[in-house]
Amino acid sequence: MSKTYYKSGDYNAICDSCGFRFKASQLKQRWDGFMVCPDDWEQRHIADFIRAPKPIVALPWTRPRPTDGDASPTYISESTGTQDTTIPSVTPGNEGEL
Repeated sequence: MSKTYYKSGDYNAICDSCGFRFKASQLKQRWDGFMVCPDDWEQRHIADFIRAPKPIVALPWTRPRPTDGDASPTYISESTGTQDTTIPSVTPGNEGEL
């Protein structure tokens, strides 16, 4: 459609994509700002509007979780030396022998 013809109130323009001559009323603005003919016009791809999630910001410093001191109590003294860890058993009739 590169013929030049007269149309009242319209002017000649060139397609930014293919370079052919059209009337300005036939050209359409594409998503990238180019004025293109109907054959070269394309809709913007939907993937251009996808936004990536914001990254998780790392803390400036951390420390490990403290161990709970009362979680496993020890009943044996941790001092040096040999210790008797048995519990004396009491049977009926020999209560006074301890």
